[in-house]
Amino acid sequence: MGISVPRTRHATALGAILVLCCGAAQADDTAQGESIYRDNCIDCHMEHAEGDGMAPDIRGVPRNSLRRAMGGFDAMPEFELSKGDVAELLSYLHSLKD
Repeated sequence: MGISVPRTRHATALGAILVLCCGAAQADDTAQGESIYRDNCIDCHMEHAEGDGMAPDIRGVPRNSLRRAMGGFDAMPEFELSKGDVAELLSYLHSLKD
């Protein structure tokens, strides 16, 4: 016979596991997003995505605005990223807004 643990402990433990796992996944997305940012965006949008007067501040940019920008316009070059890369880049850009 095992020890009986109240369900609230199970729920608390499960919640803690989910927070840890999701936090780790978000940290991984942010790290990957930073790499994508450095490869594609840093030259114009600067070190922390704050822009430089010509290129705008893109910290916390909405997904639809990023997708639109990827098509290129004015001085913005066209570029292509996978859906996963876009999600990782957005995770990084949103982390800069905090």
